[in-house]
Amino acid sequence: MPTHEERVAAIAAQVKARPAGKRLTIRKAHPGHTPHDLSYKDDCHPVEVDGLGAILAMDRDALTVSVEGQVTLGKLCKEALTAGMMPKVVPEFETFTVAGLVNGLGIETSSHRHGVFPASVVELEVVLGNGEVRVVTADGTSAAEPRRGPHQDNGGDLLAHLPGSYGTLGIVTRATLQLQEAKPFIRSRYQHFTKLADYGAAFREALGGHEFVEGFVLARDTYVLVTGDYSEAVPTLPLFEAMKHGEPWYYQHADAMARTGGEDLVRPYEYMFRHQRGLLWLAGIIADLGFFSTTRWGRAYLDKEVEKKVAATGFKGNMPTEMMERCMVNQDMGMRLSRLEEGIEYVQKNLDVHPLWNCPAGAGTTDLTFAVPRKLAAKPEMVVDIGIYGEPKVKGYRAYDAMRALQTFVDVPSMWGVCYLSPEELRAIYDFDSYEAVQRKYHATETFVPLEQKLRFMKATEGMKQTRIPLWRLVKVWYDVTG
Repeated sequence: MPTHEERVAAIAAQVKARPAGKRLTIRKAHPGHTPHDLSYKDDCHPVEVDGLGAILAMDRDALTVSVEGQVTLGKLCKEALTAGMMPKVVPEFETFTVAGLVNGLGIETSSHRHGVFPASVVELEVVLGNGEVRVVTADGTSAAEPRRGPHQDNGGDLLAHLPGSYGTLGIVTRATLQLQEAKPFIRSRYQHFTKLADYGAAFREALGGHEFVEGFVLARDTYVLVTGDYSEAVPTLPLFEAMKHGEPWYYQHADAMARTGGEDLVRPYEYMFRHQRGLLWLAGIIADLGFFSTTRWGRAYLDKEVEKKVAATGFKGNMPTEMMERCMVNQDMGMRLSRLEEGIEYVQKNLDVHPLWNCPAGAGTTDLTFAVPRKLAAKPEMVVDIGIYGEPKVKGYRAYDAMRALQTFVDVPSMWGVCYLSPEELRAIYDFDSYEAVQRKYHATETFVPLEQKLRFMKATEGMKQTRIPLWRLVKVWYDVTG
């Protein structure tokens, strides 16, 4: 088997073989998880990265792990758990890769303590646009074992700008991540609220005392708060098998448990990927037939269909983006913690989408210069992601107008989905000047596809249709993809 150094050298050789005038793009066997239009790849020079799937070293004493860029979260979590550890932040799909999350952020319910996924990175190995291999660290010291090969330096500026750059600054071939101690179970407590003010107060209070915090807004009078912590076995508590086909989807389980003020245990691996079955609630919404989401056999059927869909296309269907955007809202809306209630009320009034997912995220310990909007950097505050995934029910819904107003209203507009702001407006929000300085310094300007070309911008055109398309139109897309 080739060594890691030999595999990285093969990547660097592909980069150096780039024809003049061509830009680089990553090519891998499994699909990505972006809704972006990928046609920009057609005229690019592909770099094969599938060989970078090894876990290289795990240090139980230092609580770190060194992995290659294409290692999936499923593989990483299984390996870490055998040593009684777990990554600090585990976004909710087994098929996410470490390199993808470094480039594209990624939050989960431990992010209020540990920040986004890249905030736990202490060292990266990156192949630059000129084929040079660089090892960059957050503090100028290496957390990895002594290695032969690339020059060791403090490329903190590169590390700070990779998150949110979507693969436009370099190819991540290795990452050293911080881990934390894990126990056999996650013990969760579920609370039900009928008033937004009570829910918001409990949400804030929970942040200081628990490892995991998330919330669900199920209706205007139904709010569910879930808090969790690593735990040993508790014989008196029930065990919920979160990844078992046919079981209630996690948000359904949380709603039922909250109405009795219940507690339970979930195995750590299943907890980390508890939202994978049913794509939170999207499988039931797209199927648009109540007996699928409310019966065990229906959920079991959709659970299998979700696995097939994600394996085949990631999150992409075959409906044109313009039509998809008129069927449903698929946005992550970053709001300052102090504006949580205001954000929820905005969605309820202007979109009428339920359920909503609330996930808090703090700054973590690593400088993430480019991923943080200027105004938030000037006045730091914890952010809550209000995940809006569903069909808008508000009367007179107009897709473009509503989504542009939403992204103007939020504190942190997401760039992973469809963007309704202009490139100039994004530049006023994010520090593109420092990002472009890093592009130039590390030979990325002419070799990688520019970020503004990779993002999916929606533009208003004369005669654009904005009226809502019934969500059942997505059923055909679903079955076309899954077969």
